[in-house]
Parts: sequence; C-alpha cells; structure tokens
Amino acid sequence: MNLIRSPEYLIPTLNSQSTVALTAPLIIRDTVLIGFALSPEESRCVELALNEFIALCPLLYRRVTTPRAFHGLKRIWEFLDERGLLPEEKIDNQLNINHIEDTRLMAFLLDPESSREVDYGDYQVQEALTLADLAQRYLDHDYPYRITDICDKASWELAGEMLAHDAGLIFQLAERLPGLMSRDLRKLYRDIELPLMLVLDDMRRVGIGFAGLKCAELAMETERSLALLAQEITGGQSVNLTSHEDVYGFLVNQGVPLQLAPAYVRRKGIKKPLEQIAHAYPLVRRILAWWDTGRDLGFLRRWAGHTRIHPLWGQTRSATSRVYARFPAVQNISRELRKLFVPAPGNVSVKADYSQAQLRILAHLSADPELVRVYNDPNGDVHTETSDWLGLGDRSVAKEINFAICFGMGATALCKKINELKEGKGRSDFIDLDTAQSYIDGFYGRFPEVREFFDREWENIKKLPGQQRLVRSLIGRERRFPRRPTSEMERQFRVTWTQQIEADLMKTAMVRLDRIFRRRNMKARIVMMIHDALWVEAPHDEENEVRHLVERMMTTAAKLTVPLEVDIE
Repeated sequence: MNLIRSPEYLIPTLNSQSTVALTAPLIIRDTVLIGFALSPEESRCVELALNEFIALCPLLYRRVTTPRAFHGLKRIWEFLDERGLLPEEKIDNQLNINHIEDTRLMAFLLDPESSREVDYGDYQVQEALTLADLAQRYLDHDYPYRITDICDKASWELAGEMLAHDAGLIFQLAERLPGLMSRDLRKLYRDIELPLMLVLDDMRRVGIGFAGLKCAELAMETERSLALLAQEITGGQSVNLTSHEDVYGFLVNQGVPLQLAPAYVRRKGIKKPLEQIAHAYPLVRRILAWWDTGRDLGFLRRWAGHTRIHPLWGQTRSATSRVYARFPAVQNISRELRKLFVPAPGNVSVKADYSQAQLRILAHLSADPELVRVYNDPNGDVHTETSDWLGLGDRSVAKEINFAICFGMGATALCKKINELKEGKGRSDFIDLDTAQSYIDGFYGRFPEVREFFDREWENIKKLPGQQRLVRSLIGRERRFPRRPTSEMERQFRVTWTQQIEADLMKTAMVRLDRIFRRRNMKARIVMMIHDALWVEAPHDEENEVRHLVERMMTTAAKLTVPLEVDIE
C-alpha cells in the first residue's frame, strides 16, 4: 500500500472525469488520512496535515462536480461539521447530485431491513450497512480489518492500508449496486433520496427555533410535578421508579397481578406488560405517566437555554423508509413540548400536515367503495362515520380506532390509547380488551374491502419464496419479508403498505418544496418534519407564498383515487 504524503496528488485526481471513490477522513491529532480509489485495483491513502485537509475539505466532500462515490456522504458532512471542519461559509451550491453515488444509501434501498441497529459497546450500529457486511453480501469478500486491532497496534501504516482497502470496496459497490436496483428503484434513488440527503442536511444546519428560557421554566415545573406524582405513587415508600425491577416488586406487593420471570424484567423491562393491564389499574397508569413525564424532563434539562436545536435527520433508520430525527428525537416528544419550537424573531412558522394520509392511502389500495366514497365526498368525515357506525358518540375515540388499523395495532395497544385519551379528558369510563377488539372488528365491518385487501395480500405473500416476499410502493420503493411468516411479521406487513407510501409522499413534497424555495431565492426553509407533517420557517413577507406552495407540493405529491388534503396553521 502506497501512503501518499502530497496533497497536490489529490487535485488532478478529483478533477478527473472518471469516478473517484473517497472514504470518510480518519483524523488523529493534527494528521488526516483519506482513502481513495480510481478503480478496484488502484486504491491509495493520502496523508494530510490538518490545515491542508481543512483547505481541501470543501473540494473533497462538497464541491462535487465530477463523478464521485462515497459511503454515507451525509454522515461525513455531520462528522465534519461537528468538528468545525466544514463551516457554513465554505458550503456552496457547487454540488452536482447527478455525479454522486452513495453506496450506503443504495444498500438501504435494496434492503430497508438493514436499518436495524445492534448494540456495539456503548453505541448502536447499523451493522448491515457497514462496508464489511456489504462487501460480504454483494462482493463475496471477507473484510480483513478490525478497527480494534488497528487501535490496539496504533499502526499508522495499517490504518492507511485499511482506508485504501475501504476506498476500493466503495468503488466496487458503486459499480455493483446500481445493477441490482430495478428501474423504478434507481429512479427513486436519483430523483428523491439523493436530493433529500441535501434537504435533510440543510435542516440540520438551519435548526429549529427554540424557546430556551421557557424551556428552563418548564423544566423546574416538571421536576416539581414529577416529585408530587412520585409521592402519590409510592406513598412515601422507598421505591426507585427508574428501576423496572424495583417497580415490579412494588406493584406485586400492592396486589397487581404480574407474573414475570426476573430475567425477563431485567432484559426487557415491564413497560409493555404494564400497558396491557393499565386500563384496570390506576396505579399502573400513574407509573406509566411518571415514566413519560421523566422522558420529557430529560429533554427539558438538556435543551434549557438553547435558542435553536439541530437534530440529525436520518433517511436510513426505518424499514418503512420514514425520516427519523435523533440527538434529539424531536418527533417523539409530547405535543405539549412542541410548543417550545418557535420561529426566530421576524419569522413565522408554517405547519402543514396531511389530513388522514394513511387512511386515504388505504382507501386507494383497498378500493373499498365505502371508504372511497367518504373521501370523495367534500363533506365526508371518516372519524364521524366510524363513531356513528360503532355507536360511540365520540369522534376522538373513533379517530384512535381508525389509526389503529393503519398502525397495525392490536386490541391491547388500542385499549391503552383510548383509555389514555379518556383519562386526559377526566373521564373514567375505561374500556377493556374485548371492547377494543370489538371496535377493530367494527371498523372492518364498515369497510370490509380493507380487511379483504390485507388478508388477500398476506396469503399471497406467504406462498412466495423468502426473497420474493415484498411490499412495493406506488413509485417502486420495496421492503422484503424473507423470514418465516409470524404474527409480528404480519403486523409489519400491514403497516408497511401505508407507511411506505406516506414516506414517499413526504419525501417527494420535501424535495420539491426545497427546490422551489431555492429557485425563487426565498429565505423560507423546511426545519422539521413529523411523519406526516412539515414545519417551514419563513420571513413574514413570504408567509402567504409559503402557505400556497406547501399546500400545492403536498397535495400533488402523488395521484390517488381519493384526494390528498393538507391542514395548515
């Protein structure tokens, strides 16, 4: 392996019209190593002083105007930005997305199940998206290096050898993976996923406006309410409510009928078993509320005083291809805390969410005449109709039932949702599991073609060989189900039909919206998305134009047999 110590060697290489594969940089003190490859046989590693790397960094990873292959380019940007090596002023628009191949993104599209994370020490790693795993799977190549060995030996030469080897693998994967993608999947990769990578990175850098002072006040209030709730739960007894083992013992002593093996409690916790019986035990509901409030308190303590939050937005973290935020997971905080997300002075927030997107998708897929009729009727309301059909007299409960179908919930999860809703309204007429199941059966009684659609597709897929079992979205996104069919797989199968298409809708709208903002030289930017909702921050004088554009881009993101509608505030 030739370790090149001349930055000048890289310049003509990067300007080549042939594909160049680049690794992420390995930075140790004031020295940087980068692997690069011009062909599978011609791979090298270049050693740069840190100041040389900083000068070249935009050319390496941002000003991509010639064919380039990477493995996880957005993650490289995040890594560089976190270390201040790619400041805002060095980011320009000289990036031609058509010249980029991202092997990590392609591998995810070929197998969305690779989004699963495994524990690796104190970290979680998407093992199936590592170069070592992909080399074995697609190149029949055993990866010869272990980062722990390199660290233990502290070998600069070995590290350079590994990076050169990695660059060669990236080059080979960039040649191999496109040929494994269907025409539709390749188009999805080019037209949606690669441009979305830029949108998500921009969202991270721009961040979300945040009421940091209000957050600090709310943190103190939450601490007090949490202490009062703990006193109410324990009655002054010494119980560590953060320990599932302690809580389990406490509940058993209080007469709650739990029979779980100690190993199960240690390994999996007791949240799920408690949710199954919460409808019958007020004490259990209070403990679950304490845990939820504690999660909110952790968020409040971490971000008190901040004026903007910059989550990492991932497009390869969900098997149904939804976009997820981490550090912090802003999509998972309570609705009450979302009020802390505020625009900067002089700006406004435009919030737009699809109206019942997954149910509309279900109407399109199943062609259930009654469900299609409701959505094609300008005055139709599926939640009201479900409420009337089941004799509930409560639209909000009917709404939970309808969405339970989309999310593949069973009676247990639906029971919990409805009882939480009722408790929040100060009601005590809680339902049991049998009642929840009767609601699910009632939905299918009202819209029988929905059940027939799911049952028919499930029976069809079970007959196929493992690698042929897949759910394909309207624009060609695929999720495979190669393992032996189980009840959990059936639930995932049902959920995938709607969530996969919903993800396509959102991603298409985001890419189109960001593109039109830039073409019109607008200052508006997408700052957050929550599954079926987009938040845009814009100057006051752009508000009306933004509202119009957001609605148009979202309602025309796909053609269904029922109209897509958007609620804007």
